[in-house]
Amino acid sequence: MESIRHFWCFFYYRTDSDRCQDTVNREDCESFIAKNGSTYKYNRVTNEFAIITSDGYVVTYYCPDNQRKYYLEQKEKYRK
Repeated sequence: MESIRHFWCFFYYRTDSDRCQDTVNREDCESFIAKNGSTYKYNRVTNEFAIITSDGYVVTYYCPDNQRKYYLEQKEKYRK
C-alpha cells in the first residue's frame, strides 16, 4: 500500500508540489524559514509537506506517515 501511495505522489509531484508551494492558507497551512533560507510548509488538511528553496524550487514534497509530528520535528531541528 505504501508503494502505491508513493507512486501516485511521484506521478502528481509536479502539479501538486507547485500548488502546495503557491498555497497561502493560514487556516490549513503552517510554515517556517530554515537556517539555510528554505521554506518548510505543511498542510494539516491534506497532510502535504514541502521544502522550497529560497530560489523558489521545490526540493521535497510528500505526505509524511507521522503527519504533523514530522513537520514539528523538522521545525525544531532546522528553524532559524
